[in-house]
Amino acid sequence: MGSNPAWPATHFTGDAVLERVRRRFSRQNKEFALTEKKENAIIRFYRETVGELRKVSWPTREEAVNLTKIVILVLIVMAIFLGAVDWVGGRLLDWALGIA
Repeated sequence: MGSNPAWPATHFTGDAVLERVRRRFSRQNKEFALTEKKENAIIRFYRETVGELRKVSWPTREEAVNLTKIVILVLIVMAIFLGAVDWVGGRLLDWALGIA
């Protein structure tokens, strides 16, 4: 594997890198950065939040009601299941310890 003359490394020379650094940190760029007005973080957060909420595909009222019913049903089923597991576990523990 040797060098590939079709891809010269001209943009990696020291002079080019120094020139880019000089341009980036030139006095003109520093003055621009000092005079540039920065946006308030709270205002920017609010504006970005509103923009993101406009992209959301909101469910219809009927979809929201149906999904709420499903969540409540799953909640009730899981509560009954976990209650039964707790009760059985308690009885097994009582039996194992000789309390009951």
